[in-house]
Amino acid sequence: RFLFVISLFMVMQFQLYIATDEMGMTRAAAGKLIAMNSAVLAVTAVILDVITGPWSDKVKRRKPFTMIAPLIAGAGVIPLFLVNEPWTLTVFAAMGGAAFGTYMAVDGALMVEVLPNRDDSARDLGFLNAANSLPIVFAPGIGATLVKTTGYPGLFIATIVLAVLGSLCITRVTRVNEMKLDPRLAEILERQPQKEQTLAEQRAQQNDFAASLRGKLTPEIPDSLELEDRMVLGRDRPIPVLIQRPEGLPDPTPVLVWAHGG
Repeated sequence: RFLFVISLFMVMQFQLYIATDEMGMTRAAAGKLIAMNSAVLAVTAVILDVITGPWSDKVKRRKPFTMIAPLIAGAGVIPLFLVNEPWTLTVFAAMGGAAFGTYMAVDGALMVEVLPNRDDSARDLGFLNAANSLPIVFAPGIGATLVKTTGYPGLFIATIVLAVLGSLCITRVTRVNEMKLDPRLAEILERQPQKEQTLAEQRAQQNDFAASLRGKLTPEIPDSLELEDRMVLGRDRPIPVLIQRPEGLPDPTPVLVWAHGG
């Protein structure tokens, strides 16, 4: 997050100087352009925030969104690097806003999912949220140093590099709820009745699913398994039990009691 935010703000905070020093605009014209770009960034950020947040929840994926967002911001710098025209700043604002909205909509959920200890969540989230504010503090100094030593092309190249690095850092995130279910369990969950179905539809779906499972769930009984029927004294009557015991086990041996209800 730190790399992504600093790459975005290194350009956003230097719009005035890029427009006047690099593009030759007057301060008045540059001010109007920056005001328009701010609106463009805000609108695109809100739109993508509304879209990508629910989308991420629906597909239950986080990393792809947070990996693509920095790359979008980095791509928005390419026109600035190639063409010395005011419209390139607007393109960057639009793509930067889209990247910012996408990233912030999903990254918060991603951070919560990778917290190492729920008991220290406030501390960890405070540390992670520092990645929002610190780039705004460091971006002007880093940007000014780059402009002074390499010019604006160096600033643009550094922005692209930082955006790409920010995307690559997400690949190192491993504790994310993106693990795929066992295919057999996934099939069961997919066939569970839905709330919007009628009772008759739910029953029909359950019956179809039960029919499809017949023959698939028959356990494999090894040849070395000893089977013994017994009667156990219950509270008011004897209870039949089936003992399944692999051959060659020591005595005594732990036992699993399967008490079927119904």
